[in-house]
Amino acid sequence: MFAQDEERKQTFDEAERTHHALVGVYTELGYELVPLPLAPVEERLRFVLAEAGLA
Repeated sequence: MFAQDEERKQTFDEAERTHHALVGVYTELGYELVPLPLAPVEERLRFVLAEAGLA
């Protein structure tokens, strides 16, 4: 869910374009991007630990 606040100055469209540009650059540089699930913090933590082979 996107929410604009004091720290997030971009509109949704700007944020989406920034995301796609960054994904393109990192991919071109050979990085493997793993999307983080939109879930509560505990679930995201379990996901990250599992992806890192630490769970």
